[in-house]
Amino acid sequence: MSPIFKPVLLISVVVLAAFAQPADARRAYAYVANYSSNTISVIDTTSDTVVSTIPVASGPLAVAGIPSGTQIYVANFNSNTVSVIAVSDNSLIATIPVGSNPEYIAINPAGTMVYATNRYSDSMSVVDVATNTVIATVPMSSQPVGVVVNPTGTRAYVAHNSVGRIVAVVDTATNTVIANVPMGGGSYYPFGLDINPSGTRLYVTNESSIRVIDTATNAIIATVPVGVAPSGVAVSPDGSRVYVTSYGNDNVAVINALTNTLITNVTVGDQPWGIAVNPDNGYVYAANSNSDSVSVINPATNTVSTTIPVGDFPISFGKFVVQVPESNLAIRTRGPSSVAVKNVARVNVVVDNYGPDAASNAVVAINTNGPASAFKITAAANWVCALDTENAATANFLCAANSNLAVGDRPEFVLSFTAPVSMSAATLNVSVGISSDSSDTKLDNNSGNQSIYITATRYIQPVRTPASVSTRQAPASGSKY
Repeated sequence: MSPIFKPVLLISVVVLAAFAQPADARRAYAYVANYSSNTISVIDTTSDTVVSTIPVASGPLAVAGIPSGTQIYVANFNSNTVSVIAVSDNSLIATIPVGSNPEYIAINPAGTMVYATNRYSDSMSVVDVATNTVIATVPMSSQPVGVVVNPTGTRAYVAHNSVGRIVAVVDTATNTVIANVPMGGGSYYPFGLDINPSGTRLYVTNESSIRVIDTATNAIIATVPVGVAPSGVAVSPDGSRVYVTSYGNDNVAVINALTNTLITNVTVGDQPWGIAVNPDNGYVYAANSNSDSVSVINPATNTVSTTIPVGDFPISFGKFVVQVPESNLAIRTRGPSSVAVKNVARVNVVVDNYGPDAASNAVVAINTNGPASAFKITAAANWVCALDTENAATANFLCAANSNLAVGDRPEFVLSFTAPVSMSAATLNVSVGISSDSSDTKLDNNSGNQSIYITATRYIQPVRTPASVSTRQAPASGSKY
């Protein structure tokens, strides 16, 4: 008699890649607006190298990031728009029409409002971050340019690059101008400005000097001579230093904010305009328009530590160095090595957030090539999982967090697979991935680069019957036992 064969489906789970350990520090990135190439150069300030280039609309002039670091806003001078970029993947998520020729941009400390000055429509657009729409337009005097918001978010200060030579004070609660501060001066008008961390002093470029304004009285209390045609201003994180670009003589003036005196001039590239300070370490980044570069100044020595090539004609007004959150999400799996046909295999998918920041809008994707009818998923607490119906032929799940994924959180999902007879000797593949609005330079451990492959093979297990069976002959008729 021939042997009887029983097919058994073996499913082996192999983890092909282990995730690296998370990075241990939040990163600051410089987002440099390249006016003539219509791009943003993204500089990783830990290495001072360009790590990405983002295309935007025509004539980007100014950049600012919301305090959470998840989005940046770009004023596009030639296209009369503001671009909104998601820093998690440097993608364009919105384009907002504003007034004519937006030149400068600022964001309030709460991260809820964006202020864009429209130079040739004599106005300032107020954008609601929640909806990325203009909710107010503030009439201005002639040619509003630089804008900054005070640390409490109650006032916006707007420099006017025209014969009026004023700084307008805007009440952000009512979006109305409540005062105009005369700057005086000659042929060079007010342009760039910044405010100290306590909100008590405003620094404005004017003529070949910096005007220092007491914000309690809106009075000029000091004038500090700097270079020819000053344009950009940036105050150090501790408020002790003020840095001013002068495109007329290619330098950055370093001012002692306690004494309102010039410390030194640092020679940089050709025609520097925008300037910003890294809030992590106080290093200064100056955009050199005619040399297509960014000079990085060491604040301890007041010398250029490196020069970074960027795009064509970088101007980059605003606070363009942004601290980007890094959640360092990792994803891993575990499961059985085998399961018989019609039995259940369970694969556990575990997510870790190693910090240093909470992850917002985290999403887990689980993709398979098996039939949806063979799968069931159990979501982690405070998560919702749903079958992706776009591809009904296979089981693909998307799981979304109901709240921010805090540092140390470890949600776990269970994917149950009942092995169908139809998949006997087939191969089942499962891949998992995690993403969020937070940024991470180690994309190999948080963006779906860990995969689990389940290989189904046909295993032959024989069940044998005896080759021969011993029998007795029937007794002859009349035989006795």
